[in-house]
Amino acid sequence: MNCASALKKILPSVKIGIVGIFPTIYEKECLNKFSQIDYAVMDEPEWVTSRLTDVVSGNISPDSVKGLIHRKGNDIIVNERQKLAENNPDDLPFPARDLLNNDAYLLPVNGKKFTLLSIGRGCPQNVFTALQIFIMVKNSENVR
Repeated sequence: MNCASALKKILPSVKIGIVGIFPTIYEKECLNKFSQIDYAVMDEPEWVTSRLTDVVSGNISPDSVKGLIHRKGNDIIVNERQKLAENNPDDLPFPARDLLNNDAYLLPVNGKKFTLLSIGRGCPQNVFTALQIFIMVKNSENVR
């Protein structure tokens, strides 16, 4: 958060958002605690952050984005959560790896090039009973 604070001092109008377990669990508290944060994403970030670009551009209201926490004046608004079962991982594009310098990603043990590809997320067991457990897996025909 130090980096976010420094950025806000230099560019006060910049919009800063966070994703991860912190806003997913603590919701409103993450914006209460850190005034430099403008937006926070609950649960799966891919679908929310794609709509957040429209929010920041002024094309849509932040109130219309499920899974988003945002400021409205002095209030912190926690929107309705996403319906995770409606998010199809096969709708997500593959990373544009051709834009990366792949020579920079080497295995430390042998120096060979490598990359990671996650085709699923979630826990197959009900380990964290306090949290909603949801498993997403890409269709194997869409893995390349």
